[in-house]
Amino acid sequence: MSDISKPYIPWKKMLTPEMLKRVSMAFKCLSAGNASEDQQKFVLDYLIKIGCRAYDTDWFLDERTSSFAAGRRFVGQQIVEMVNLPIGSIKEK
Repeated sequence: MSDISKPYIPWKKMLTPEMLKRVSMAFKCLSAGNASEDQQKFVLDYLIKIGCRAYDTDWFLDERTSSFAAGRRFVGQQIVEMVNLPIGSIKEK
């Protein structure tokens, strides 16, 4: 695995060939609407932790890298928020 401490490293370089195949297949099945329960959970976990790096820092030495990381992280945090949103707390207008 490559050093993932920088947000600009392409995700294809961070994954082993076996993991890249697993991620790609899970996304293909999700896109086609026939992903298994395990594949759906895997894709969501991948998006949050690797794709969006929702739990990583968004502070880096230069502002451009920090801004990129913050935007990426924000998307992941929005996904996490929707997953954890109590449906009963949504009020009808």
